[in-house]
Amino acid sequence: WRAIYAFGMLLGGVVYVLAGRLPVEGSDIATWRLVVGGLLIGFGARLGGGCTSGHGICGMASLSVGSMWMVAVFLSTAIVTALLMNALGVV
Repeated sequence: WRAIYAFGMLLGGVVYVLAGRLPVEGSDIATWRLVVGGLLIGFGARLGGGCTSGHGICGMASLSVGSMWMVAVFLSTAIVTALLMNALGVV
């Protein structure tokens, strides 16, 4: 089912572009950075038992203590990272 799901996502994008609904623009981001970022996001979602939006929306709505902890960790990490990048002058 995972292969079919991934194929469906790719096929949906291709059909959308071929239908002329999406202006295809290039990106200034290097391909290797996109690949590494995708792998890190996938690893993090697997490690955390779900994605941030899943924990934040569904998990917290069902009052899951685990999801509440995960959201606290996600937000804390994001705040510390943003403050650190700002202090280092990274734009």
